[in-house]
Amino acid sequence: MKNKILLSILALLLLVAMIASFTSCFRWNIVDKTTTDSGNNITNPDETTRDPIDYTDTFFLVDYLFKHMSIFDIDYETAMLSAIRAYVEATGDKYAMFYTPEELDALFTENNGDLYGIGVQVIFDYDEHCMEVVLIMPDSPAQIQLQIGDKVTHVIVEGEKISLADVVEANKAKIRKIYPNYTEEEINIAAGNETMDYAVSNLKGPEGTKANFTVLRDGVSTDYSITRAKVKTVSVTCKKSIKDPTVGIVSIQQFDMTTPVQFKECMDKLIAEGCDKFVFDVRNNPGGDLASLVAVMSTMLNSGDVILSTKDTSGKTEVTKVKTVNYSLNSGYSTCNVTEQDIGKYRGYDFVVLANENSASAAELFTSVLRDHELATIVGTKTYGKGSVQSIYDLSVQGEGYYGGLKLTTKLYFPPSGVGYNGLGIEPHYAVELEGVAAETHFYKLTEDIDNQLQKAVSLLID
Repeated sequence: MKNKILLSILALLLLVAMIASFTSCFRWNIVDKTTTDSGNNITNPDETTRDPIDYTDTFFLVDYLFKHMSIFDIDYETAMLSAIRAYVEATGDKYAMFYTPEELDALFTENNGDLYGIGVQVIFDYDEHCMEVVLIMPDSPAQIQLQIGDKVTHVIVEGEKISLADVVEANKAKIRKIYPNYTEEEINIAAGNETMDYAVSNLKGPEGTKANFTVLRDGVSTDYSITRAKVKTVSVTCKKSIKDPTVGIVSIQQFDMTTPVQFKECMDKLIAEGCDKFVFDVRNNPGGDLASLVAVMSTMLNSGDVILSTKDTSGKTEVTKVKTVNYSLNSGYSTCNVTEQDIGKYRGYDFVVLANENSASAAELFTSVLRDHELATIVGTKTYGKGSVQSIYDLSVQGEGYYGGLKLTTKLYFPPSGVGYNGLGIEPHYAVELEGVAAETHFYKLTEDIDNQLQKAVSLLID
């Protein structure tokens, strides 16, 4: 009887192994959302003294034995998800990630610039243990009732008013147990970040539902109940310099599907108001989508100019140059189209790029392209150093039984100069650290009168 069971297991395992091997030979018809969000070096596996062991069949056998022999009531979904994520982490690609179907949908929604909530951007106040509103998205549910500077002190969940300060204290106690070597400052930051995630998750939600929370404004607490709706993210903002109204300041927070349109709207607005010199602020910009970046760069370059080149694991190189691009409406990329009128639209103006150590990936490519074509001076601090491309694969297109998505590093990219900066970063022409009051002020609350990095960038355009 035991031999029959073993033979049955082995026969099943052989069938599973054959199916797995056959599937890997297919040319996948997969939705490939290629980004410059992040990545690491693509290298060959380390040489070893023996051939590596292929544990694929062993994994399936372990899975089978637990499902059919274990006396315990096992949560197989959680176990399998943990195994997949452990595999992804063990690859050494620290920017790779597996997404559940829900997480993948949220990722694509965010990349499209579509969010469901009340339409505010917030920062966390680690001293007062509350969230402060720093941006209200246009035409959003929050626009009528909230103001910049409002502080969210409580969220109301199923009728219960929950103090964010109490949530912070609970998170501190938990973090102290998990990380006993953390300093009080590290504990405070970690607890604040977890609390902010909790609070934001309660402000977001399905369209038509209510977000209930308490706001402190001018010393007065008020409860709000705002109906959530679909809102567009704001990835680009602009203003004129207080020192010289001919200098426009364009801040790019990230590169998503909203960025090309918002970038052109900001530039056209500032030019119409008399600006002919521009500071592009990409400080703390983590990167984003490659198509978005290409569309933005095309407005400042000539047709045929090199934007970047990429090299995959096989050594194959591809060069991306400025040209017209026409994505279909259902592709999700139509906002990244490039017309003849777009190409070189803003070339001829004077540019300065303001970057810092948190400017990464697409933001670094933006910086290096303008530098390499000698169109801009760079001010700030050395950038992060992510010179790689990641692709996101929707695994569900393989059919029944495939769920979620996988993001992994697939290519290295290089700016027009051909000199990569992955792991190195980009050195500015003028190294300027935030100093004085600016260094003590949250980045999203910096104003030009105290922001010495921005002051330096503006001075290079007018002096």
